[in-house]
Amino acid sequence: KLAELDNKLFFYQNFDRSIAEKKPVSAPSAAEAVKTTKSGSRKRADENVIKINTDYLDNLVSMATELVVNRTELTSHFDNFKTMLNDIESGKKQLHQVQNALEDIIDDNSMLDESAAEIQVSSEDPDARNLEHVLGKFKQISSKIDHVSSELNRLSQSFDKNIQQISNLSKALHSDILRVRMVPVEYLFDRFPRPIRDLAKAQGKRVTVSIEGNNAEMDRAMIEALADPVMHILRNAVDHGIEAGDDRKANNKPKTGKIVLRARQEKSQVIIDISDDGRGIDLKAILNTAVKRGLISKKEAAKKSEAEILDFIFYPEFSTSEKTSTVSGRGIGLDVVANQIQKLKGVIRISTEKNVGTTFSIRVPLTLIISQALMTRIHEQTIAIPLVAVQESLEINTADILIDDDRRYIQMHGKLLPYIPLDEILHFKEKPAETEEVKKNVLILHDAGVSVALGIGAIAGRQEIVIKALGNALQNVEFIAGGTILGSGEVALILDYSAIIRQIEAQFFGHMRANRPLMSIDRKKKTESKVKLQIEKGKETEEASPTHKKISGRKARVLIVDDSSSVRNFVGGVLEKKGFVALRANDGVEALRVLSQEVVDLLITDLEMPNMDGFTLIRKIRARSEFSEIPIVILTGRSGKAQREKGAQLGANSFIGKPFKEGDLIKVVSDFVTA
Repeated sequence: KLAELDNKLFFYQNFDRSIAEKKPVSAPSAAEAVKTTKSGSRKRADENVIKINTDYLDNLVSMATELVVNRTELTSHFDNFKTMLNDIESGKKQLHQVQNALEDIIDDNSMLDESAAEIQVSSEDPDARNLEHVLGKFKQISSKIDHVSSELNRLSQSFDKNIQQISNLSKALHSDILRVRMVPVEYLFDRFPRPIRDLAKAQGKRVTVSIEGNNAEMDRAMIEALADPVMHILRNAVDHGIEAGDDRKANNKPKTGKIVLRARQEKSQVIIDISDDGRGIDLKAILNTAVKRGLISKKEAAKKSEAEILDFIFYPEFSTSEKTSTVSGRGIGLDVVANQIQKLKGVIRISTEKNVGTTFSIRVPLTLIISQALMTRIHEQTIAIPLVAVQESLEINTADILIDDDRRYIQMHGKLLPYIPLDEILHFKEKPAETEEVKKNVLILHDAGVSVALGIGAIAGRQEIVIKALGNALQNVEFIAGGTILGSGEVALILDYSAIIRQIEAQFFGHMRANRPLMSIDRKKKTESKVKLQIEKGKETEEASPTHKKISGRKARVLIVDDSSSVRNFVGGVLEKKGFVALRANDGVEALRVLSQEVVDLLITDLEMPNMDGFTLIRKIRARSEFSEIPIVILTGRSGKAQREKGAQLGANSFIGKPFKEGDLIKVVSDFVTA
């Protein structure tokens, strides 16, 4: 620590000396200002360093941003100019056609019969002379228009070249100025270890703070804005998350708790993870508090998913602490965090597991000023979607949309993706049924490991936009991150894609999405009948999953139970392509009938079905000895922890969350049966 302090003192002393000597210098990034060798000796990275007021940098960024705006407007004006040139070219063609028609009329008149005594049409005729005079004027005007058109085309080419140069220079200027404001994330992280250790000591706890991947760089303004939210989360981790020494010992954990700060950059975003190895977040306590405060009823609480329950901790004045202290119990903290992250156009996610720990993941853009966006038109409104989130665009038929449990999916590249139209998210009025299009434009958006399909209107092209705040009155509009002014003067709204994906994630998955949608259910607690059966057969009982079946002389037969015909057909088609025989049932009652009549090697079932749901079906199957050896795979959109645990208790062998990849499905099925 003394060596680090000495390095910083030396750094600032040299800053002051360079200012006193008034040397002409340039400003490198803060990460390159001082380099420390392995031996601890100090080494100047660059002698040309100055210290300047950050207000000057902010003004430069503002001016560079306005230059980008003006460039966009100039480009728009030039596009209008090119449209006018096309109109001139079209007018020239019409003018030449009229000129040719006049010439034809004069030629026809000159060929009239001159021998007719009563009709004398010649060059002496006044009408003919007038017509020739008009034609002469017409040719002069046409020649001038041709000349002006030629000059305008040459001018257009020069404008195009100059605008391209201005575009390249403005981009480079803005990028370099923004880079000057970039500082390493360690400037944010280095301020936390000491206050966290002091807080832990005051509470009689032992905590270490580990920093990983702090080489990512962020805008200085973003660093300062994130300081308080991250500190709030760290204080909660020490107070609520990390257990006391005796409690940790009882859970077979080291006496010293661990908090990890981790940063990484993904395209134009920085992800900051704050993880602890504490007790995790008590979901039941959150629900009880929400019910007590009247936020939800007991009936509604039973239907809440894990993600929806965790959202309650961001409510104002929400706290599960029974005692009030200077650290917790006052209901102040995470609501402030959520508001600050929202102002930064970022998103915060939570993943937690009992007695394992909790991770808060904050995703924010590198800068809040300029972004590349895909411009779309929907209900005569222009919506800008940040290009960083767009993976692919495609066109689908309405018949290709799969519907299951009131949720919609589309199939793409061998996997199902959640589908939702943008006009539903933004609450636009629906079109009348008779004008509904059969073809739909779809964007595949990706964020934080989750891909979704977003139905949109027309795609208007790609554009670099300057992000503007909507003001205090409109800053909390749901799913809108800001606005931008187009070259035409129109205001386009910027879509908050992270919030939309987070909403779809909670709606379709019920919890923070894992990297893999499939998992083997832990069935350490086997029933006595299962153990006895294995002992009688002379098999070892150490394995948690049933014995793999090898089918000979026929194809393996899989029963698919789902109330959605589109899902049954999709899953059945995937299995049949791989050589399986797919049997189908639309609910648990029909599934039991098929089991009693057909040979079934594996059963795949949904959970939410009419007449008999999936849990009841599994219970009835495991209660009958003739079906006890059939592997059961749960395939559902409700893939929360509670559903997995209940499925394991009833006797399910594996779990697949919707949407899923074809390869994931085949892998799970092949783990149990092959032909």
